[in-house]
Order: sequence, then C-alpha cells, then structure tokens
Amino acid sequence: MILGIISAHNLATQSILVSLSSQFPSQTINMKSSRSKVVRLCMLRDDPDESTDQYYQKMIKHNPGNALLLGNYARYLKEVRGDFAKAERYCARAILAKAEDGNVLSLYGELIWQINKDATRAEGYFHQAVLSHPDDSYILAAYARFLWDAEEKDEDN
Repeated sequence: MILGIISAHNLATQSILVSLSSQFPSQTINMKSSRSKVVRLCMLRDDPDESTDQYYQKMIKHNPGNALLLGNYARYLKEVRGDFAKAERYCARAILAKAEDGNVLSLYGELIWQINKDATRAEGYFHQAVLSHPDDSYILAAYARFLWDAEEKDEDN
C-alpha cells in the first residue's frame, strides 16, 4: 500500500514510483527525478490501519507544519478510521499551514457538516475551496454533495 508521495516535482516521476509499489517491502524510498529533486515515497506492507496511523504520527512529529501530510492524515482518519473529530483537528492544522489548499478546505467543510451539521460554517469553507480552485472537479463535486445534503436536511425540518 502506498502511504503517499511526500514531494514530487513531475508527473513522470510520480507514475514511476507508483508502479514500484508492489516490488518493495515496507520502507521509504528516496529517488531523484530528472530535475534532481528528491522524491520520497512511503510504503507500508504490514497491518494497514495500525502501521499507517503510526507512520503518519511519526512523520507529523518530524514535519509538524507540512500541510500536505496533515491534510492526507486528516483524510485517512475520516475515510479509513472513521475518526471525524480527530480528522477535524488535523484538517484545521493543515489549513493553518496552507490556507489556500482547496482540497483541505473542502475536506474541512465535509467534516464540519458531518460532525456538527453547521451548514453556514461548512458552506463558508466550501466557498473558499471553490474560490481557490474553481476548476477542480473533486472540490466542485464535494460542494454539490454538501448542497444536496443540506437542502434535504432543510426539507426534513
């Protein structure tokens, strides 16, 4: 299982690293791209839930301001662990680290809606996400899903 690409500076390098995932045991791989930028790929092969969680915590301890890492961990907590409260905390940290990340803003809007059903606050984060990345289909789809759910909740009340 690939934990994530910590930094990559071209798509060719990313695809090469992803294709290598089945060939290496649990480890971190450092490779150089054509532009001599170091790319780090983190892969785990053990118990996917426990090892992944521990590895994220270790990486965050060493990189506490890395918005990509914080946002990816928040998504992991939400989608794999189902720990919405902890995901919300890490998402908030990711936003503090990089306020213009539309994917994290969108994720935070989803969490606010799922946890608190606070439509006004959630919509504010979705609106910021769309403004920062107006052509991102994932952000637009998440916003549309939120609007649909919020409208259904209004109709139920």
